Amino acid sequence: VKNEDGSHSNVASNRTISSENSICSLNDVSQRPLLSTCAYEKGNIFDKCLFVLTGLSEEYRRELSLTIEHQKGTVVENGFSSLFGLGGENNSCRIFWKDRRFSDYKFAGLITERHLRSPKYIETLALGWPTLHWKFIEQCLKNGKLVAEQLHRFLLPSGESHRLSIDSNSRTGVIKSNNVFEFYMNLTLGLTLKCQLKTRPVRLRNYSVVIYGKSDVDSFIKFIFHTFEVYELTQFDDQQQLQYQSLNRSSRARSRSSDVATESIDEQTITQLQKLCPSSNDVNVLIYING
Repeated sequence: VKNEDGSHSNVASNRTISSENSICSLNDVSQRPLLSTCAYEKGNIFDKCLFVLTGLSEEYRRELSLTIEHQKGTVVENGFSSLFGLGGENNSCRIFWKDRRFSDYKFAGLITERHLRSPKYIETLALGWPTLHWKFIEQCLKNGKLVAEQLHRFLLPSGESHRLSIDSNSRTGVIKSNNVFEFYMNLTLGLTLKCQLKTRPVRLRNYSVVIYGKSDVDSFIKFIFHTFEVYELTQFDDQQQLQYQSLNRSSRARSRSSDVATESIDEQTITQLQKLCPSSNDVNVLIYING
């Protein structure tokens, strides 16, 4: 804060500025936010809003979290997947709210400073929720409300697409936009997050997914496939388990498509995995190599 004599002094983070224009800029000369030098009156700007923070320094993440909570917002420490359970009736591949209180919230978004490939970021994309630059929080504070109408100004891309890249040998792909049209329209209609989940586009209901292998991201992978509501999800940890299951289930002819990274798995294993998938011409097989 600049004093009348030209010197500068800090404002304690737990102190409230009572003037009408009490909101300070969150930027320093390097364009990184400095919430510790600003203070905000308590309010309800982020009431019934869920946020996940990632890709930020620990100091700023802590300050930003306190600011959001100061405005009655909720910060989810372990990512959005921690709010959901997996499964449903008849072992269906669905997600459900562990705490139904959050299902009545109106907004959810991830806050960071650039697009990432972290589990938290990808979980948010799978849910169809926005990934936003931290300046979105700043704009909400300046306007004194959740600036839903300005959502696209702060929307970060979904990532890089190597499928669209001209140079197949390039390590970087083409930046791909993040489609949150359904979320935005539902938000403007005042729908809750419970309704958001029910109305979002689902792309994998006609896929039977087989996870082959085991890794430290098993729970993350299963959450993603449950979010897409696949027809069936099966996992085989290794070849030994696969052979055991194959011996205890009759062989069935296949007439439908199968997607798999063939360079990572032998043809015999692919055949075994296909035989263990449900027999239906309306269901495609997707084999995911895990590990």
